[in-house]
Amino acid sequence: MASFLPSSSAQSAYKSLNGPDHPSNMNPWQPGLFRRIPWAGISCLFAVFCCCMVEIAILVASNGAPISSWKYAPSLYLSVAYTISNILLSAAFNQGLTVYWWRKALAEGTQLGDLHRYWDHGTSAVAAAFAGRHFSYISFAAIFVALTPINGPLLQRASTTTTDTRYYHSDADHVQLSLPVVKSIQDPTGHTSGRAYTVTMLDTKFAPVVQAWSTGQSIVVNNTGCAGDGKCSGVMTGAGLAISCNSSTANFDLSGTNADGSNNNASFIGMDIFQVDFGWSAMTPSNITLDMQYKPGKDCEKGQLQVKNCTIGAATVQYPIEIDGNKSTISLKPRSALSDDHVLSLVEYDPETMYGLPSPFGGYAYALSSKLNSATQLRFAGAAGYEVTSAGSTAAQFANMEDVTDYTMGLCYTKFSDPTDYLLEQARNLMFRTALAQANATTIQDVTSAMEMRTVTVYKTHYDFLGSAVGVTFVAIGVVLATFNGFWILGRRVTMSPIETAKAFNAPLLAQEHPNAEVQELVKGAGTKPVRYGRVVDMSQTSYKGAADDDGVADTVELRDFKLAIEDPANVQPLFRRKR
Repeated sequence: MASFLPSSSAQSAYKSLNGPDHPSNMNPWQPGLFRRIPWAGISCLFAVFCCCMVEIAILVASNGAPISSWKYAPSLYLSVAYTISNILLSAAFNQGLTVYWWRKALAEGTQLGDLHRYWDHGTSAVAAAFAGRHFSYISFAAIFVALTPINGPLLQRASTTTTDTRYYHSDADHVQLSLPVVKSIQDPTGHTSGRAYTVTMLDTKFAPVVQAWSTGQSIVVNNTGCAGDGKCSGVMTGAGLAISCNSSTANFDLSGTNADGSNNNASFIGMDIFQVDFGWSAMTPSNITLDMQYKPGKDCEKGQLQVKNCTIGAATVQYPIEIDGNKSTISLKPRSALSDDHVLSLVEYDPETMYGLPSPFGGYAYALSSKLNSATQLRFAGAAGYEVTSAGSTAAQFANMEDVTDYTMGLCYTKFSDPTDYLLEQARNLMFRTALAQANATTIQDVTSAMEMRTVTVYKTHYDFLGSAVGVTFVAIGVVLATFNGFWILGRRVTMSPIETAKAFNAPLLAQEHPNAEVQELVKGAGTKPVRYGRVVDMSQTSYKGAADDDGVADTVELRDFKLAIEDPANVQPLFRRKR
């Protein structure tokens, strides 16, 4: 019985045709979602996304940060980030273009001109812009990717500098301030003289302090610990004042005549409708008296005077202060008053009952009285109306003449505002200056509750520009990502290499290579072949002339045509020759 089983030779031939070593099975066409993921392009897009996150982090971190805290400006880091981002985006688009081109080559209905235009528009935004009726998605993507670098100027504008006020505290931020200041006045401000032990001249060292106080000069102090670009505040312990005041009223009658028609002699003598009197006694050298009275209303003939009597004692107090680090000056805290000073203790001086003694407080009291003591007297002058006489400048500062209609009888309508706060502030200011002026390196005191306010230059982030730049980049990521659509239908890794596309167009030079070989394999197999572009003889257009020989072969060959191609150099006639 005849056997239908294949022979051993037939079986071996069948195995060789279907074995893994057969050329048709060495490079199979293998499409697939996971097999053909374009990792390089996707990685580039992911890196672009990471660059955007870095840009956001830079601008968020730098917002409000002092410029001194950044070695290089955020704009430099942003430049690096968006430059890398745009380079990677272009790289991703190049791979997306490759996938798009080969996917279109696989599609039905694609024309040769379409493949050219996909390549042309994908590699040139200018060509894409003039695509006309051939405008495609790849044209749009190429233009958008070319415009994406506008994120650079947007990001540069997203970070600017501005000034900001920062507060630093002694506890949390280790602000340490110290000042040379005395806690009590010990150096003389004047000297007693005469049998009444009065002080009528200032000590030589104290006179400049009084001069600076009178003219309102700034108090210069160095090495306080306050930053040169800051303003500091805190509480300073130093020589100060303790105040005790009481108030009362006193009636006055400046009528020209009494009720019975007789002359009112008191009105002719007159009275002080404003008075400020600083007094000091060597018997009680730790205290200064301040007596004040003033006419608060427009009461003309009869009314009441406001009377205040204060005792100003030497003390150790805590001052609220402010230091200007830029100007190296110190002052009492603005809008603070003597009532804001916290008295720690009173200072007692021994009676100065001898002429020629140094007086710590007497010269200070004399400075106050010589500048601030003042009085205004009002009296009835008969037919001339009322007469006003003044001594000292303080009265004029507090006089109110708004109700005075004429300067005869109307002068009795003169009134005054309360000078108490002004006088006490003047006394406080002079004592504050004195406490600093008498200090030296051995009387350094720490400032408590220190706070430093600094006007610093900081980076400011404009989130609108950041959002615009990141938005453009995110859209570009989406546009490029769309070019990878359909990558899973490709059966091998593809490139736009001229060798791979030449093989796809069935170039004769690559006829021996596998039709589905990847570009690396093509280069490995055919990469050593010598080639040259030039005129190649087209043998199909060759004709023969002349008499035939004994074998019937003509002795003349006429080359009818040439073609320009890349061929084996042996078959190519050069298009130019080098000059020797």
